[in-house]
Amino acid sequence: MIAITITDFVMFPDLAGIIGSFRLRAAENPEIVHQDMELVFVELPKFTKSEGELATTLDRWLYFLKTAGKLDAVPKVLSVDPAVDHAMQIANKGALTSEELEDQERREMWIGMQKGMLVGEDEARRQGEARGKAEGKAEGKAEGKADTLLRLLCRRFKTVPPDVESRVRAVGSDQLDEWLDRFVDAHELADVFGIDQKH
Repeated sequence: MIAITITDFVMFPDLAGIIGSFRLRAAENPEIVHQDMELVFVELPKFTKSEGELATTLDRWLYFLKTAGKLDAVPKVLSVDPAVDHAMQIANKGALTSEELEDQERREMWIGMQKGMLVGEDEARRQGEARGKAEGKAEGKAEGKADTLLRLLCRRFKTVPPDVESRVRAVGSDQLDEWLDRFVDAHELADVFGIDQKH
């Protein structure tokens, strides 16, 4: 069992350390010491490090405990430790009136909703990008098939009328597949497109 007592005054002026540890000893027999029972005292006035001197987690906690009442925001050096940052938020809430607390909770809810909306927007953007890539891929595929069909038509029929080229470039991949299949046995443009075409 360990009891930790944090004081804002010096309890043991004869001890130089900030943290003093004491074990229980039996009054009847001083040889009997309870190793499992320890009392720890933290004397905050003995902690004199400045914000720029904080190097360890213990330093940050002691600085926070000593200065929390005077801080309006968590200094950068303390915010690296999420637990200290959380403690500061709790300390700030403890000092608020019920009206201020309600106002802060409303603000936090609003921020939470904004974050949710941003996450939703981000997800929608990712989905849109994925859709755009898929559509771009499909368009690229159709464009490649249109180029191939037009090249084949030019080789076999010498020229391709502008209205035929426009029609080829306006359709999707499935229709182009069908026209490419028809091209194999076609003797004239009408055989490819299924209608009369002048050439």
